[in-house]
Amino acid sequence: MIIQKGEGHGFEKPENNLRFYTEMLAFFERHIGKDPSTQPSTLPVAAPTSTKP
Repeated sequence: MIIQKGEGHGFEKPENNLRFYTEMLAFFERHIGKDPSTQPSTLPVAAPTSTKP
């Protein structure tokens, strides 16, 4: 739970929104893992093939 002084049922100040979303993403990473679309690919890359005869 994140409570910021001067904020009600939501955050209006940009710095409080940033903290909220940073904490939320950290929570998701701890409990469900990182988003695979943001991770570097671990798939092997095929070597280029020559098209010359």
